[in-house]
Amino acid sequence: MRSLKEYTLRVAGVIEESIVDGPGIRFVAFMQGCPLRCQYCHNPDTWDPNGNCQYELTPEELLQQALRYSSYI
Repeated sequence: MRSLKEYTLRVAGVIEESIVDGPGIRFVAFMQGCPLRCQYCHNPDTWDPNGNCQYELTPEELLQQALRYSSYI
């Protein structure tokens, strides 16, 4: 089994203080290559796994970025 440090996440976008994607204020990360195909998805451009992403991070790096906003919880 691979460790999380061996994975790379293709991040299509991040919203640090979203009020659209659920109740309250939240940190939202959109991954490039999402396989879910939700009927009312407002980010269908993220479906293509080979599409343009803003940047690549490890899961740990993304977690550290999200934790900067933990005071809003």
